[in-house]
This record gives sequence, structure tokens and C-alpha cells, in this order.
Amino acid sequence: MVYRRKGASTIVATVILVVFVMGLSAMVLTWIQESTKESMLQADDQRADILDCSGGNVKIDSVYISNNSGVYNSTIVVIIDNNGRAPFKLEEVTLWNTTGSYCTLDTSQTSLSSGDTISLLNNSCSVLDAINCSGFYKIKVTTNCVGVSSELTNLNDVICNGVVLG
Repeated sequence: MVYRRKGASTIVATVILVVFVMGLSAMVLTWIQESTKESMLQADDQRADILDCSGGNVKIDSVYISNNSGVYNSTIVVIIDNNGRAPFKLEEVTLWNTTGSYCTLDTSQTSLSSGDTISLLNNSCSVLDAINCSGFYKIKVTTNCVGVSSELTNLNDVICNGVVLG
């Protein structure tokens, strides 16, 4: 008698398929766990940053613009207050004119604790007419804290060559 084993190959194929699916499932599960863990850590970091910055507030106290030498060469001094409860770092202080040109003041990642005031200086801003400061549009301060920024467009807070613009 000759016996043929027709059922053995389907059983082996089924076992191989089950092992393959289980191995693939294990890899996908590991990837999902790592991805979720990384997302959770990022969310914790963002939450910590937001909590660290809660109560933060920045205010542009005043702006002084003076003629340095030449019509389009101004010295800009911006006085910035941290009148909130949280410390932060200044990221950017930018002055714009009415045509969209701008100059930035060096912040060098300046930190401001609660209650601190700082004066920032730019000796070579060439976007304003330094004689009468015509063309001034706004100054904006941004910080490392989300939502903690300030913008000054009120000409009453801008002093050009000793004269209030507003």
C-alpha cells in the first residue's frame, strides 16, 4: 500500500502563515508602542512649556528713534518689559515701515525674568526716514513662549529725535 500525505503540506503552509502573521503583528505592535511613547513625550514637553509660560506677558514700553547720520540711517532703542509672572527669552524684535521693509534688533536669546526691563539697540536700521521717522508702521516682539508677544503701532509711544510721533 502506498500512502500519500496530501494534508501535510497544507498544515505546514498554515503553520508558516500563522507564524508569519504573528511576527508581522509583533513588529507592528512594537512600532505603534514606540510611536505612541514618542508622541506622549512630545506632548508632555509641550504641556510643560505652556505651563512654564502661563502668566507670561511682554510689553513694549517705548521706542526711541534718532538720526544717526544720513537720512536713512537710524538708531533704534526699544524698551521692553516683562510684566507677567513667568520668565521667557526674547526671540525676535522687528521694526517695520509702511512699505513692508524691516530691520531687526539683536536679542541674542535675551532672557527676561518677571519684572525685568531691557533696552535693545540697533545702530544701523535703514528702513525709516531718520529725520522725521516717516514710514513707521509697527514694532513686534516675539518670545519663546507661545502666545507671549507684543506689537506696538501706537505712535504716541514712539519718540523720533525727541518728538512724539502721535
